[in-house]
Order: sequence, then structure tokens, then C-alpha cells
Amino acid sequence: MSILEKAIQSAQQSEIAFSKFIKPNDTGSTGGHQAGFHLHKNSWPLFSETEGEKGTNKYFFATIK
Repeated sequence: MSILEKAIQSAQQSEIAFSKFIKPNDTGSTGGHQAGFHLHKNSWPLFSETEGEKGTNKYFFATIK
């Protein structure tokens, strides 16, 4: 089974799932100043206990499988 098939199967079996396509700039491999993941504002309940505030950044670590 390919990694894609495993990811799809895992998402289908989960109560909740989230996917994010990352680009080289997200990982810092392009040398840009803005490495990190931008998450859509509506996805905050998956990652944080509180909604973000305009003009501030939240930093946290997440385990990605």
C-alpha cells in the first residue's frame, strides 16, 4: 500500500482529519524569511483552545504523522 493510500485510509477511519499541502517556502528550504505553516483561520479548533487575535501570532508544536 502506498503512503498516499495509507493517508487516505487513515483519514477515512478518523473522527476528524486535516490535510495541508506544504511548499518549499513553508519548510524554509528556499531561504525565505517566512518559514512555517499558515493555517486557515477556520481550522483553529483543531490546533488551539482559543481563536487567534488579529495582529498576533501563535506558536505551538504539533506531531505530524
